Amino acid sequence: MAPAPFAFAALLALATIVLSGFCLAYAVGLDADARGSNGLIWGLFTLVLPPVTPIVYLGYRTRLPDRDEPASQLERWAGTIGIGFTAAYASTAVLVPPDPSTHLVFGGALAVITLPAAYVLCYQPDRRAITS
Repeated sequence: MAPAPFAFAALLALATIVLSGFCLAYAVGLDADARGSNGLIWGLFTLVLPPVTPIVYLGYRTRLPDRDEPASQLERWAGTIGIGFTAAYASTAVLVPPDPSTHLVFGGALAVITLPAAYVLCYQPDRRAITS
């Protein structure tokens, strides 16, 4: 049987991954809706395939018109959480050995870097790399 701290950390990591998937789907859906595309379809597709769909959407959204209004604060928070944690745990899948405890440690530590990077690169107006 796993010790209680490891089980709690594993449960917390699983909850974080699920929450970040919903946040990412919410942010992509709202952005697609604000650009005149079908936000519900993009949101559901993002929920089913979280690592793939945002990359596909970034390519697709170049064909969509610009947003009329900037992203709301809730959309920026959801996008930052979704992008940051998805990037952190996708990176740990590539960078560290396939051991669950290693993924827990490195995923959480890498999120400290990817969360601020996601906000700056995607949502901070004067520094963002992904423009509308």
